Amino acid sequence: MAVLTALAVCKDLAKYTAKIFKQRQDNYILWNWHLFDYMRDVTPMAQEAGFINEMLNEVKMFLPALGSWKNGEDKFAPWPLALAGASNIKKPLKEALQGVGNFANKQAYAATKLVTVPRSKGQVAYINMARDKGKDYLLGLSMLEFLRREAVVKRSKVKVMLGAFVRTDIPDGDRDCDGALASLQFVHEMNKKMDETRIGQVTKSELRKNYLNLNFLGQKKKSAFA
Repeated sequence: MAVLTALAVCKDLAKYTAKIFKQRQDNYILWNWHLFDYMRDVTPMAQEAGFINEMLNEVKMFLPALGSWKNGEDKFAPWPLALAGASNIKKPLKEALQGVGNFANKQAYAATKLVTVPRSKGQVAYINMARDKGKDYLLGLSMLEFLRREAVVKRSKVKVMLGAFVRTDIPDGDRDCDGALASLQFVHEMNKKMDETRIGQVTKSELRKNYLNLNFLGQKKKSAFA
């Protein structure tokens, strides 16, 4: 009697466990399908974002050099005509670089650092390839330098206008507004880096002097720029 009862229980369990295992197997297959589909769609977007961010970091290096040139002699330009590379762009510090091998070691990608790629002589930054040999793999520096040279040929002054587009709503892809904050920080950082002539301080001084000279109802107002 006990043996028959045990066989009956085992048969009932076999039906139950078979159903559970099949459900787990179906979920596992579905998960792998979703993972493959997600990686197939997201990987190109992540790669594109990485290239765009790398180019923006190179722009941070190019524009201060452009500001130092001040529409002067070509030898002071970011990428002089007589030289193969963009030699007047400052070489980034070692602390500002990150190797692609770091990502394989599960080290987080730093958006503010320049990426280095493996070459015969070790890891080399993209921007250093443009500085030393004139090889611009991202085509960002080349585009900016082309615009500068076109202005020189036309005998025009090169001017840079920085702006940021900020939405007033909360977009679905940026729920915490980190993207908008990064855009504002980028423009603010570039404004500070390009103020080679300390125009900001001069303007503030002029504003203060002019403000103190104003009479409001016959009385001098206290300066807000003191």
